Order: sequence, then structure tokens, then C-alpha cells
Amino acid sequence: MPDAKELSNDDVRKVARLSKLLLTDAEVDSERPRLAAVLGYMERLAALPLDGLEPMPRVGELENVLRDDEPGGTLSPDAVSDLAPDPVTLDDPSGETGPTTFIQVPKVLGDGGGG
Repeated sequence: MPDAKELSNDDVRKVARLSKLLLTDAEVDSERPRLAAVLGYMERLAALPLDGLEPMPRVGELENVLRDDEPGGTLSPDAVSDLAPDPVTLDDPSGETGPTTFIQVPKVLGDGGGG
């Protein structure tokens, strides 16, 4: 296993940057042994005798379970609005349909920070 002393601060920062992590100097020092342990484990895996073994896409066999796509129960618009954290009611500018309630959700694309 690579010794934590063999890893430089630059090595740890490079892995952090590739992982899109921002580490403080103290975190760089505390993460060095953990990174060394991961690299040591990778070395152990690389040393395994795998000659003649076929690659496996997964550990166990999978079976697709298909069922009919049937609609289930639904909630009424009023029930959904009651559950919403921030419902917004707007009037129809044409006056044809009256007020309509919308559910305001956080932005998830662009700079929204969503997953």
C-alpha cells in the first residue's frame, strides 16, 4: 500500500480537483492517509491473478420484470396545491378561466444547483 508520506499535497489536490472537491490545507493533510488506503486497495486488486476469467457485467443474473403500464390513482389539483410548499395563484389575464394555481419549484438546470 502506498504510504501517505509518498503522496504530496499536490497529488491530493489534483485528485480533489478531478473529483470537483475544494479542500482546505487541513483537509488535504487529513485526506492523504485515506487516499493512500484507496490506492493501496487498487494495487491489491491489480495484483489478482485474473488470467482466463471472463469479464462479468454484474455479479448476479438479472431478469426483467415487465408489467402492464396502467395508470394508478391521482391527487386532485386542490390536494396537490395543499401539499406544495409554495403554491402560486395567478389570474387568467383574459378572464376566461379565472384564477389558476401553479406549484413553484426550485430551479434545477443552469445555475440552480440541482442534481
